[in-house]
Amino acid sequence: MNKVNCFAIFLILCLFYSNSAFGEAGDRLEVDGYKFHISTNLRGNILQVRGSVNGGKKCNKLTVDIFLHNETGNICHVIPILDNYKGSDKFSVSDKVYGSSRSRWSVSNVYIKCY
Repeated sequence: MNKVNCFAIFLILCLFYSNSAFGEAGDRLEVDGYKFHISTNLRGNILQVRGSVNGGKKCNKLTVDIFLHNETGNICHVIPILDNYKGSDKFSVSDKVYGSSRSRWSVSNVYIKCY
């Protein structure tokens, strides 16, 4: 197999795996001093959203509104609630979604409320 064929196969595999819904690296973002790392895992039509949050104000209840979208325009909204937030915590929530089972989901917006 020549170098051109090997390179073509490599590109095809990269494109295939970059659109895979499993093992996403995740989105990193900061909102009002809170640093988030959010990743998704799609199994069938259930989108699991996991993440961690560090920094920001300590509060009795931290509500995190997370909006996500995929490349076909579908949206998902999940709301993890972290009780007794002390500056660092993890969350895991899931929701039923529609669309391709191979869709890549990304974070659109994150809104927080600290009570």
